[in-house]
Amino acid sequence: MHITILIPTYNEHENIDDLLSNINNELVDEYKKHSFEILFIDNNSIDGTQDKLRSIAKERKDIKVILNKKNFGPNRSCFYGLMQVKSDAAIILPADLQVPIKVVPNLVNELQKGNDVVLVKRKNSDEFFLMKYLRSFFYKIVNKFSESKLIENATGDGIYSKYAISQLKKFYDPYPFTRGLILEVGLKISTVEYNHQLRSKGNSSYNFISYFEEGIMGFVKHSRYFLRLMILVGFLLSFISFVIAVIYLIYKILYWDTFSLGAAPMIIGLFGLGSFQLLL
Repeated sequence: MHITILIPTYNEHENIDDLLSNINNELVDEYKKHSFEILFIDNNSIDGTQDKLRSIAKERKDIKVILNKKNFGPNRSCFYGLMQVKSDAAIILPADLQVPIKVVPNLVNELQKGNDVVLVKRKNSDEFFLMKYLRSFFYKIVNKFSESKLIENATGDGIYSKYAISQLKKFYDPYPFTRGLILEVGLKISTVEYNHQLRSKGNSSYNFISYFEEGIMGFVKHSRYFLRLMILVGFLLSFISFVIAVIYLIYKILYWDTFSLGAAPMIIGLFGLGSFQLLL
């Protein structure tokens, strides 16, 4: 089986050598069974990562590089990289080594059992307890209002079969939410647990705003509940506004002289126009 290891990067200059060294050391047996290539997709790093990747790609034929001209964010760039894969399978791994390379053999074994996608699922983590709580709260809320449940503590890293990639290619979405899409497609999904590691080098580009934006994307992309709620509330308020406009119109006709000059047209116009806007 020919496998592509897809690695998104942004300012990971310090981790590239350790990452490739770990791949070489941890996948000795896997390299005897399968052929591998490594595809880096960089989000316009400014710390010298792109120059380092260019240099490595010139030396090694098994390494390919996509260099974005702007930072598209981890979700969009990673999904785009996945769409470029022509191998039998693709393994998405972060460049910061927080997901250990030694999970790769387990991912390949699970895929060969007939699964379409095998995601890595964090079992333990050394991160701050507040982040653990917020992450758990997010999964509980989004799964409460979703038809298909997100796999808790699985970010989308893992192995994707050629069939899974072909199904994802059918979706055109400028802001894809991959771990939600694989559930909507109806793929056979399994998980492999791992112990999450803190990065030893470099600084994470993720901050609270990044997590918040991804959480909002999860709600919007993966649950129709809030869209339905907005539609129902819009219809209800539209109907109420229309009734108020009609009542004031009738009241103005019956009691023409009791209204202050201009009050009736303003009230009727406000609620009449408002009902039309809400209906749209």
